[in-house]
Amino acid sequence: MRKIAVAIVLYSLFILAFPLTGYACKCAYPPTVQQELQTSKAVFTGKVIGVKDHEKQYGKKILFAVIKSWKGLNESQVILDTGQGGGDCGFTFHEGTEYLVYASENVGRIYGDGSSMVTTICDRTKEAASAGEDFKLLGEPTVPEKKIDLSKNFKDGRNSFSTAALSLSVLGLGFLGAFLAWKINKTKRTE
Repeated sequence: MRKIAVAIVLYSLFILAFPLTGYACKCAYPPTVQQELQTSKAVFTGKVIGVKDHEKQYGKKILFAVIKSWKGLNESQVILDTGQGGGDCGFTFHEGTEYLVYASENVGRIYGDGSSMVTTICDRTKEAASAGEDFKLLGEPTVPEKKIDLSKNFKDGRNSFSTAALSLSVLGLGFLGAFLAWKINKTKRTE
C-alpha cells in the first residue's frame, strides 16, 4: 500500500512539474457606447449561425449573419473569434440568437489565428434584446449590401489545446497504471 502512495505522489509531482498556463479575465469597467463605437473596428447586429472550436488555436469561431451595421461592415456575414468562456474573457454565443456586437482587431492574437476580429466580455457586446440603450445612442445603422457566404470557411474543428491536455492526462494515467501493475506483480513474485 505504501508503494501505491509513493506512486501517486510521484505522479502528482510530475503533473505539478509541467503545469499548464492559466489565464483569468479582469475587466476594469464597461466602456461607454461612444468609447466602444470609437475604438471598435466593427459594430453590428447579427444572428449567430454557427459556433465552433478553433481548429488550431485556443478559443471559438462565431459565424454571424449581419443584420445591421454601424461601423466597419458592409458584408452579409462575418466570422469573429472569442474565448471559450468561463473566466478567459470569451463571450458565450448561442446559435439562433441575435446580438449587438462590438468587435476589435485581434491584436496579439488573443484568440484564434489573428485573421478575424475578436470580441470579449469586456466589450459592450450583448444580446440585441437587451441593447435598447445602445441602439438609441448608436444612431442610424446601414444594411449590408455585399452578399457573401462564409460557411465554406467555417468548418468543424477541435481545440488542439484541449486535445493535447487530454492526451497527456491519459498518457500519464497509462504510465501510472503500468507502474502499479509492475510493482504489484514484482511484490507477488518476491512473496
